[in-house]
Amino acid sequence: MDKFFENIISYLKIVTLALTIILLFTFVFAYSGVLLEKKVKTEILNDDWQFTFIKNDQIIENLSISLPFDISNYINFQSGKVILTKKINLTNFNNPAIRLGKLSDGVEIYLDDLLIYEYGKKDNIVFSAYNFDKTIPLFKFDKNTNEYELKIVLYILTNVSINKPFILGEYEQLEFRSTWVNFFDVIIKRFLFLIILVISIIFFYISLKEKRKDLLYFSLSSIFVLIFSSNQLFEYLPINYIKFNYFFVYKSMYLMAIFFFLSFFYLSKEKLNILAKIIIILFSIFFIIDLLFINNYSFRRKVYTYELFLGILSFIYLVFYVYYSYFHLKKKELKKYILPFTILFFTITNDLLVFIFPSSYPQFYTMIYGFEFYILIVSRIILNQLIQTYIETDKKNREINNSNEELKNYLDGISKSINLLQKNSKLFEETSHELIQKSFNTKDEIDILKEKVRDLTLLNNEIHKVDTKILELSESQITTGNELRNLIEQNSSNFNYMRENLNIAKEFSNQIEDISKQTVLLGLNASIESTKSAEFYKSFAVVAQEVKNLASKSNDLVYKIKLIADDIIVSTNSGIDSSKLLSDYFEEFYKNFQEFMVILNQNQIIHKGIEDNFNDISFSISRLSNIIDDLDNYAEVLRNQII
Repeated sequence: MDKFFENIISYLKIVTLALTIILLFTFVFAYSGVLLEKKVKTEILNDDWQFTFIKNDQIIENLSISLPFDISNYINFQSGKVILTKKINLTNFNNPAIRLGKLSDGVEIYLDDLLIYEYGKKDNIVFSAYNFDKTIPLFKFDKNTNEYELKIVLYILTNVSINKPFILGEYEQLEFRSTWVNFFDVIIKRFLFLIILVISIIFFYISLKEKRKDLLYFSLSSIFVLIFSSNQLFEYLPINYIKFNYFFVYKSMYLMAIFFFLSFFYLSKEKLNILAKIIIILFSIFFIIDLLFINNYSFRRKVYTYELFLGILSFIYLVFYVYYSYFHLKKKELKKYILPFTILFFTITNDLLVFIFPSSYPQFYTMIYGFEFYILIVSRIILNQLIQTYIETDKKNREINNSNEELKNYLDGISKSINLLQKNSKLFEETSHELIQKSFNTKDEIDILKEKVRDLTLLNNEIHKVDTKILELSESQITTGNELRNLIEQNSSNFNYMRENLNIAKEFSNQIEDISKQTVLLGLNASIESTKSAEFYKSFAVVAQEVKNLASKSNDLVYKIKLIADDIIVSTNSGIDSSKLLSDYFEEFYKNFQEFMVILNQNQIIHKGIEDNFNDISFSISRLSNIIDDLDNYAEVLRNQII
């Protein structure tokens, strides 16, 4: 299948190339033929024609003219009958014939008032005969007769211009020329018309099915190109010809231009620039004005001529836009549009020259060829894209088919499993009931567990609060202990100071003791001296006795002071030792308390971790509860399916 589509793409390329060569050959043939006509033995019948216009059996115009000649300027777009007469000589030709070229509407040819040929007319019915180039044989007539009166009667339905002079010459040469002109200018166009019609219908269908605006605009532009060119390819009854031109052909030009611009910018994915938008809006306005306000045919025809000229300029702008974007802006994606727009440019340029120089430039219109070849080439591009898309889609479909085979096998396995499930439906039903009961029991246990977790969480929070309070009290106790340690150290300093002072007092008591001892010795000496003379030393003995008593009392007092001082010193030393022990105890307590504080902080962290774990456990229990609910539902569904 892929090979088949690749061959289709190749055939499309070959057909496009062949048609392009034919078009180039048409150009060469058309313009070289003008030169060849001057070399072969012919007589150009351009001067000394008598022109008569008859309407309702009355002569409206009667004058001498030369060809080419625009009859419309004299008949003001009226229907009627035009008679052209001229004297001709057949003696210079072996097989004389006259080539009329393309004439609008019905034609009758007389030679000395003898009707020798008519076309585009049958009895009283006149057709549009614009299509074919005509060569009329005259060799049945006597070639020795010097002059014949040639009379050509034109039955005018709309307007007519004789763009080329009639040619008198050898029949074989003129007929060959007419045959080739008809082939290139009518037959090929009809062939292209049918191809483009099929393409337009296909793309229109695809655009509606795939909802693609680009293909919709392209198909509509192609359809309006066909309508625009149809009056030059097919004959119509006279009652419909004028109306067809008026209601379809003229209006199709506006719509053709509008959708041509839209289709190009959508297909190429280029952004509509301001000038393109102006052109689209301008032709839309022309279409509305023509549709609603212009009813006079002659005025319609004149306006149409200028609008056609403006349309040609618009298409030339689009061609230069493509060239500028590709060659200057380096938009490589526009490369595929270079060939069709090049062909369109040459054909439009040709028609523009024909339009500007109708008398001096060869009358060969090619713009329709340009549009038709553009449609063919772009259609090949689009078909190529569509075929590539189809090939890719086909590959994916094959992959999907393979996947479907696997899926089918999988479904067969499921079908077997379903059959097995159906065979074991009772077991499944019992299992589902048991599963439902287990889910209920598990759910109850989970609810109890959730309640316990909630209680533990509350208890942990209370412990956390107590630990926090203990931590605060501990910090306060540490502060108090530090203050007490400072007081103990200060008390120890006071004891040291007291011990030093007591040592000084003890020294004093020792000195007093020494003085008391000396006083005792002094009293003893006084007593001895008082015995020497009782009367004289009697008072001295009293003093001695008192000194002795005082010394004895001082000695006793010093002894007591010494005892007390020793006791105080012992107590002070004991107090100093106790203070030192107490200070060591508080130092040890402070270290232990610091460790206790560290443990409390760790305990806080642990409680926080426990709280987080409880939260996670609570969340997991909730999810487990949901899963059990789902299992309960699944079991219920399974039970219902089994039932």
